Amino acid sequence: MSKQIAGVDVMETRTDVKGEDELVNVDIINVCDLLEHLYPGYFDGECNPEYEETGRAIQAWAAINGAEIYCRPRESFFMYQAIEQAIKADKTIVIVEDMS
Repeated sequence: MSKQIAGVDVMETRTDVKGEDELVNVDIINVCDLLEHLYPGYFDGECNPEYEETGRAIQAWAAINGAEIYCRPRESFFMYQAIEQAIKADKTIVIVEDMS
């Protein structure tokens, strides 16, 4: 069984350095897994919420669960930057979206 946060599968957990010598685990959640959790049937066409609604729902989930959001086009999407962004924001969860 995979790790979950508030019912959403964690894609992976990575350990990185915060500050001089503190190790931090950051749980990475794929935005597609989050959308499927928030809107069951989303990718099967059973559910078709507006883009603005899904954006608000993702932001609300992130706020409730203490997650950072990292979205970039494929050309500038780097997982290490998502992890760094989360650590700088003092978060241990990051929702990632490759916008390509």
